[in-house]
Parts: sequence; C-alpha cells; structure tokens
Amino acid sequence: MITDDTATTAFAIAKRIGLPTKKQDDNFASIIGAVEEGRRQYEDIQQFLRYLLSSNTGEVIAIFVNILLGGPLILVPVQILWMNLVTDDGMTAVAFGLEPIEKGVMNRLP
Repeated sequence: MITDDTATTAFAIAKRIGLPTKKQDDNFASIIGAVEEGRRQYEDIQQFLRYLLSSNTGEVIAIFVNILLGGPLILVPVQILWMNLVTDDGMTAVAFGLEPIEKGVMNRLP
C-alpha cells in the first residue's frame, strides 16, 4: 500500500539521485490520458510478442525437425543470434513503439 508519506519519500529519493520527477495532479483528464497510454503500450507489447512468436516459429520447427532426424546443425548459435538481432529486435521494436493509439481504445473493456 502506498501512502502519501511513502510517495513523498520516493519523490525525494528520486529527486536526490537525479531522476526526472514530475508533480502529479488530480486532474481527471490526466488520469484518462495515462490509462489511454497504458492501453497503447499494452497493445504494442501484445503485437510485438505475436510478431516474435510468428517469426521465430519456423526457425524453431526447422531446428527441432533437424534434431529429430539426426542431421547436423543447420544453424550454429552465432547464426541464430545474428538472425534474431537483424530480423526481430531492431527496427521492428521501434516501429511498434511509435505506432499511434488506435481509435476507440478507451471504449474497449480493460
């Protein structure tokens, strides 16, 4: 449970160590904006995870089938790391992060 005393202490510590701090307000519009931003981030995380799972499924199946058939390594670990770095993490994460909020996000159930 966060009390006012805990929040004040956390604010003072953050300010002392140089973290950016922002005074919070009780304005209902800022609460709605924060909820909307949270829903956008949640949707972006869901989309990125779906993309990662779909793009890596073929790789995992190919390696697994090759192991079952007793074949040699088709991809060495360095190749797997390079392929994941190039195809998965880079610009795709930026693209999902910069995607605007969809219309009607606040009309959906949480």
